[in-house]
Amino acid sequence: MAIFCVTAGAVVGYGLLGGGKVAEVFQESTWTHIIDLVQKGK
Repeated sequence: MAIFCVTAGAVVGYGLLGGGKVAEVFQESTWTHIIDLVQKGK
C-alpha cells in the first residue's frame, strides 16, 4: 500500500502538477537529476 501511495504521489506531483511527462517519473535519469539538485543545495 505504501509503495502504491509513493508512486501515485510521484506521478501526480511530477507528472500532473509539475508539468513533466508522467512516464519520466519511472526513468532513472529523473531521480538522478533530483538527487543531484538536493545534494547541491546542502
